[in-house]
Amino acid sequence: MDQHGWFHAGSLYSLQGNHLSVQAAVDNLKIITNHYRPFLDLPEAGPATTGNKGRWFSNRPIHYVFPDANALIAAHSEGFLQPELHNFLSLAPTIATAEADLGRLRGLDRELGGLKVVGFDSPMHTHLMLSDLAGSFLAQGGEVQFSCRYIGHRRNGDQIELLLADGRSLSVDKLIITSGSEIARSQLQLGNLSVRKSPIMVIIPPLCPDNQVVVEDARNPSLSHIVHSYDDKLYSVVSGGYTADAKDEAGQMAAAKALRDTVARYFPSRFRECEAQVFFGTKVDMPVDKSSRNYSPAIVEIEKDVLIAVPGKFSFAFLLARELSVRVMSDHSSIPAPRCSPIGMDPLLIARPRHEAVARALYGAGSMSRGAHSQNQLLKEMYYVR
Repeated sequence: MDQHGWFHAGSLYSLQGNHLSVQAAVDNLKIITNHYRPFLDLPEAGPATTGNKGRWFSNRPIHYVFPDANALIAAHSEGFLQPELHNFLSLAPTIATAEADLGRLRGLDRELGGLKVVGFDSPMHTHLMLSDLAGSFLAQGGEVQFSCRYIGHRRNGDQIELLLADGRSLSVDKLIITSGSEIARSQLQLGNLSVRKSPIMVIIPPLCPDNQVVVEDARNPSLSHIVHSYDDKLYSVVSGGYTADAKDEAGQMAAAKALRDTVARYFPSRFRECEAQVFFGTKVDMPVDKSSRNYSPAIVEIEKDVLIAVPGKFSFAFLLARELSVRVMSDHSSIPAPRCSPIGMDPLLIARPRHEAVARALYGAGSMSRGAHSQNQLLKEMYYVR
């Protein structure tokens, strides 16, 4: 399930010099524009989703903040970030020098100067997105079954017998496994499969009203801050470049502490007044080598008609769906268009983002009555002071 609610359009990966992921992001955007446009043109679901990007995406931008852009550019003799910064700026639709503005960036306790860039990235409404896609799947004749965890498969003539945890079996022509957690748990020979966990912090009330990514230098991972809401209740989702192997519990705890320390460093006074909870997101990918990450999806055929789809970033689900369709359909031109007509669905079919569940638990604990004033003030800043 989506971890941050941050739709990646390539901005972050261009900074990292990750050309494969940038290309995947560009291809993904083209697929959304060409194939999923009917969904984007549907009426908005509510005031919080209004904007010109379609109802799947927030119209409130993500700001990339470079506290010392001049130093970054001057450091090209050391080979650090200069080419990547150039690539990043070439992807950005809006660039604003902000030496004065950044020093007063709402909510930040630290004084920042340098460069502020509005990139193509955007917060996304994950539950609405999944509801639309699931509705289209059901309208096309698809079927969803619950409580049928995959435990293995075997060849049965021309078909594949899918073995389920409840003792049942299901015969299929092709088997595609797309769950990152199941791929990681299963004994599948995928070679350089990487399974890592990253801490994500949910904070109420929000630390500040802006969606922003602070980029300092190679030794300080980017700090991302995204504002989400449910039932008009606002909360922050904060993450950074902190991660550890899925089997390294000590490393995971160290990553969580590093994230908490970084948040406290940027928002010392606000963080002391907030309630926060950390959860861990799992990232499954197939890196090109040990020194780089691969955020794009990968498809591996482990035997005839059995495909493993390593999902990569949630943002790239559209690229993965297209590539899977091309792999399994003999007639590529017959890939059906999405159906956007409303369809009644079981409300339990689509899971809510985990960050929302954590925020609901924090607000439900009843410990934030003292934060009501801060919440109202942030609402005013978000919707009236732009």
